[in-house]
Amino acid sequence: MKARKMKRIEVINFLERIKVYYPQFTINGLVKDEWTRKLEPYDFDDCCMKLDEHLAGENQDRPPMPNWIIKYLKTQKEKNSVTSYKVICPNCGKPVDLEDLDGKHYNRCLSTTYIIRMKKKYFNKETDIEEINALSEDVFWDKYYKFLEIISQIEGFDITKIVQEPSREDISNRINQMTLKI
Repeated sequence: MKARKMKRIEVINFLERIKVYYPQFTINGLVKDEWTRKLEPYDFDDCCMKLDEHLAGENQDRPPMPNWIIKYLKTQKEKNSVTSYKVICPNCGKPVDLEDLDGKHYNRCLSTTYIIRMKKKYFNKETDIEEINALSEDVFWDKYYKFLEIISQIEGFDITKIVQEPSREDISNRINQMTLKI
């Protein structure tokens, strides 16, 4: 299905969806006008997907802002463009879509590398990276945090307290260094 610009009625529908999850969210004429101005160039389904991500994310305790909803989304004009951007992951060396490197791919790839190094160091075991990559997201992260607990016991301190995600600035700097125009 071809993406198209969002209509005002779709923006209002979108705002009503937000209100279902955030009853304190106020919808008035100005809110409708501003959200329409911001969301109009984007596809309704893409915006709904971003709302779902927001509802499952760490900021789910507060209503989303339009700038967060459209962050990393492509307008209809951009989708029709033939230019795409790929980057080389600094950990695995594989080309990935620019959008995939921002957090999700990078975090999993870095965590996979850590598992492989630690299994070799502490258990003298080789690990098949393809076997790890084949795991679903939920299974991978469950196993990863269980593995961290084991390493924490071996090391004698809680390593999960020092494991933190890279900052947006760090990710942005890495992306800027690796962007290749294809």
